[in-house]
Amino acid sequence: MENAQSWGVFYTSDIRKAGDHRCPGCDTMYPVLFDVFSLAIGFACDQDWQKIENSAVGKSVGILILECPVCFEKGWIHLYSPLKVAEKFCPRWPK
Repeated sequence: MENAQSWGVFYTSDIRKAGDHRCPGCDTMYPVLFDVFSLAIGFACDQDWQKIENSAVGKSVGILILECPVCFEKGWIHLYSPLKVAEKFCPRWPK
């Protein structure tokens, strides 16, 4: 198991899930794959529900908190990438 630490903007209940990789505020489609890391403003992994099992991609390591480049609404998605991938491609990930 990778050791993860929360950073940046922390999750609060008013930050909604970005279903289908779309902004919960204006429905703008987020970029996919590694490009989504450019929108990351935080990461949370301190609650069990943030780490779920998905039969297609494995267990998430937490949630990535994103900020929409259009309306600046915050949303979150589960992060399934290994942490070393997130650390490499996310410009705001603490080094």
